Amino acid sequence: MNVIIYTQDMCGYCDAAIREFTRRDWDYTVHNIKNPINYNNLKELIPDLKTVPQIWIEKEHIGGYDDLLVWLRDSDDVY
Repeated sequence: MNVIIYTQDMCGYCDAAIREFTRRDWDYTVHNIKNPINYNNLKELIPDLKTVPQIWIEKEHIGGYDDLLVWLRDSDDVY
């Protein structure tokens, strides 16, 4: 599974999403938006960005943590 997650420090929802990926033994790449390059890249992808985490799975934008939970529930028999 190819997962990309944009996070920030001290983000409980970011940590919860990462725990979910770890529990499922999925490979993931974390981009902390504290780094200006990561922040600018995310703003290019989502210009009206309001929250993190922002998650992509297999190049599909999932959204935030709550969106991830819905996606996992709906596709649990697939993954």
